[in-house]
Amino acid sequence: MNRIFNFAQRVVNMSLNNGYFGNMQVKQSFAPSQRRQPQRMPVVPLKNKRSLKAHLSIKDRIQQQIEDVKSIELNMTAIINLVLAVITLAVGIGVVHYSYNNRQQVIELSQLRSERDDLQQKWTYLMKDQNQLSAFSRIEATAISSMNMHRPEKDDINILRRSDS
Repeated sequence: MNRIFNFAQRVVNMSLNNGYFGNMQVKQSFAPSQRRQPQRMPVVPLKNKRSLKAHLSIKDRIQQQIEDVKSIELNMTAIINLVLAVITLAVGIGVVHYSYNNRQQVIELSQLRSERDDLQQKWTYLMKDQNQLSAFSRIEATAISSMNMHRPEKDDINILRRSDS
């Protein structure tokens, strides 16, 4: 990278010296500095926690864990962020649940409307059939054709009266 920049700087200086850009000079401060070496982290030996805990009784271990929990400093912004994250998660789950229920109800509503339309159509056909079957002319025609019935003549009609005496 440094070689490319030096080459570009030479080209610009040559063009400036030849009069292409007047008497401008390129500042040396734009050149990249030498590469920094990364700082090494100091090596800290880890304590062997097993060796410490092996000598403690169960009661002492529990007390030490309680003390460790008590010694944790609570950061209010972290607590507020955690509470807001939980609330946001709960609201998100609520929205998903509500949307799912809403879709299920819309599907059920469309099925019920379709069923209602089918039943309405069947009802209309049944009403037409009832009107056709109960028409007097059809009943009379069926009686004449299938049962050989006919209208009685005046002479064949006998009227019976009840005597109340």
